[in-house]
Amino acid sequence: MYLFYQIFANNHENAIISSMNNHEFDGQRDGEKLLFTFRRHPIAMRKGFYGFLIIFAISSLIGLGGFAITNNADFQWVILAGVFLGLLFFFYQWIGWFFSIFIITNDRVRQIKQKGLFNRSVIDVSLENVQNVSYNVPGVSGSMFGYGTIVLQTQVGDLVLRMVPKTAKIYNQMSDAVHSAVKNSRKIHDDDKENHDEIREKLPENSDSYDIIFDDEKDD
Repeated sequence: MYLFYQIFANNHENAIISSMNNHEFDGQRDGEKLLFTFRRHPIAMRKGFYGFLIIFAISSLIGLGGFAITNNADFQWVILAGVFLGLLFFFYQWIGWFFSIFIITNDRVRQIKQKGLFNRSVIDVSLENVQNVSYNVPGVSGSMFGYGTIVLQTQVGDLVLRMVPKTAKIYNQMSDAVHSAVKNSRKIHDDDKENHDEIREKLPENSDSYDIIFDDEKDD
């Protein structure tokens, strides 16, 4: 099962990153650069897998038990029906996993969360507003299957990213993105302040132009 999870996760992660790089994403802003994307670890679909096994086991017991008692081959349809219902339940969980994605750009983190066929939520967090990034691996299962939780702390609250595959690697990438965003934001602020000071130095003292351009300072 662990090998299946790793192969399945890697193949789909590479596919969606390639797709995103070629076609970008809905809502991308001018000048915004895509850094990387990822989905939750496939173990997030465990409910679908367990549900399939339970439904299949129950239908098999009924089908085989009925056949043993009545010797009626029609009970095989009970088993087939169980397989169909189990796959249907797994497919429902798969949709939620496949269409839930995290998009990291040079400006923000976008979390797209899909539940079922029609329920979708989108959350954006600006990287320059992130005060701290941390992660943890939840015990033996997280270490064995390679997933964890990343927390982005902001002034307005925390964005918790659960079931993150390759947690340490993505944590480092996200930390670098936050550091670059904060650094660029400070540089822009310093450049604006420097330009502001240069304009003030070039204007004559007590000039009308000075009063008009910096009229907002009077209100302060």
